[in-house]
Amino acid sequence: MKYLNSFAPIFCAAVMGLSVMTSCEGGDLYNILAPDWLSERADSIANSKKQGGDEELEGLMEDVYTIGAVDFSSGWWAQFSKYYPIPEGATWNAQFNLNINPNASNTYKNFALIITSDADRGGAGYVEYGAIRFDNQPSGNSEWGTYIDRSLVESTLTFNTDTDAGVEKLGGKVTLTVDRSQGGLYVKMTNGTVTKIYNQKSPLVNLNEDPSNTDIRAFLVVEGSYINFLSTSIEPIGGCTSAEDKNPLSMTLSGVPSEVLVGTELSEAMANVTALVQFEQGVSKTVTAENLIFKAIPNYEEIGQKTLFVLYNKTFKGANCDEPIIASKTFSVVKELSAFTQTVVVPNPTTLGALDCSSPW
Repeated sequence: MKYLNSFAPIFCAAVMGLSVMTSCEGGDLYNILAPDWLSERADSIANSKKQGGDEELEGLMEDVYTIGAVDFSSGWWAQFSKYYPIPEGATWNAQFNLNINPNASNTYKNFALIITSDADRGGAGYVEYGAIRFDNQPSGNSEWGTYIDRSLVESTLTFNTDTDAGVEKLGGKVTLTVDRSQGGLYVKMTNGTVTKIYNQKSPLVNLNEDPSNTDIRAFLVVEGSYINFLSTSIEPIGGCTSAEDKNPLSMTLSGVPSEVLVGTELSEAMANVTALVQFEQGVSKTVTAENLIFKAIPNYEEIGQKTLFVLYNKTFKGANCDEPIIASKTFSVVKELSAFTQTVVVPNPTTLGALDCSSPW
């Protein structure tokens, strides 16, 4: 966590401009939690070199962003890729680095491909054909959905239970193909070590409300893993994300306590604060307290309502940005905490039970 010292001039200028700044109260369009660029890019390259099946594809567009929390904490149905529309007769190819938690003890801690109607997730007209996960477990739920025939799945790696060893074999650079060119639905996932294929020769039922629209959509969802997306043959809804550095535009604060006990150090009081920072090109990442700059006014040491100003001054890649961004939130310094106050408590992880959420289907 940082304090305002040498950044005081920047902070003052930012506060003066606060009235003309817009905040981002809505969620990230793609629920992308992007990591520090340089270190994660190096990890991605290293992971891709671990696998020997780097398939060369032509006509791919750069689409560089991250899906999932890089500490492997993303639960099921929490972090998603962009939407990739696939017209009838077309083929979608994509490449990305799949990062598997080295401590993962479940086979389903990887990613799933979701095939849907041409509608936003959960919105009007949204219907799922089904899901195909990278792991293959015939006795489990590695594929599901009304329109997915599990008997059409083949894989070079099969797990008998979701606690079998070997989930790490799914990591590395993955090439994904969703092919509608032959009238059916052909899906191939491979990292050169593991290859999984779904081959449905019968045409897909059109689930769109408009029968003249024969497009489907595909997106990826992770669980206990994260993806560094690299490239795509079809432009996603919202456009591709380039590898160029990006300046921050706004941020939304979370974890600011409503009350702080008088005498508590600001660093302790705001230790659990995070900021979802929105960057150019629709990319975002979650920034923790140690990378934010805090100032509470007026007279933080005294009892009363305070305004917390939070400043962030880094680009997507971690360089100093052109113009720092600032967000604010109110809280109270009190003599005694209320019974239902959101207190700042850092739990001991050894006292917490393990969260183990399988796919709900």
